[in-house]
Amino acid sequence: MRAQEALYRNILQKKHLQKRNMEFCRKAGIHKRNILGKSLLLIIMTCLIIVCGISYHAVNISADTGEKTILFKYYTSVPVRYGETLWEIADEYIDYSQYQDKNDYVNEVMSINQLNEDGTVKAGQHLILPYYSAEYK
Repeated sequence: MRAQEALYRNILQKKHLQKRNMEFCRKAGIHKRNILGKSLLLIIMTCLIIVCGISYHAVNISADTGEKTILFKYYTSVPVRYGETLWEIADEYIDYSQYQDKNDYVNEVMSINQLNEDGTVKAGQHLILPYYSAEYK
C-alpha cells in the first residue's frame, strides 16, 4: 500500500510538474509573441516616418521649383543727370540675381554704349541699360 501511495504521489507530482512546465512554456510563447509584435510595430512606424519624410521633401522641392519666376531681359534709355556716375546709375538698375557683382553689370553697360575703359559719362548723355522683369512686354 505504501508503494502504491508513493507511486500515486510520484504520478501526481509529475503531472503537477508537467502542468507547471506547460504553463511556463505558454507564458514564454505569449511573451515572445508580444516582443515580436512590438518589434514589428516599431519597424512599421519607422518605415512610415521615413516614407512621410521623403514624401514631404519631394513635395517641398517641387513646390520650390514651381515658384520660380521667369525673368525677361529688357533695355531702357536713361539720361545721365549732372554729377552722376556710371556706378551710381548701376546701383539703381542692377539685379543681383542676374549678375555676380556690380562690376559685371557696369562692364555690360559700357559694352552696350561703347564707352571707354574709365566709364566716364556726361550730363545729358543717354545710356542704354539692361534690366530684368517678370512681366512679358
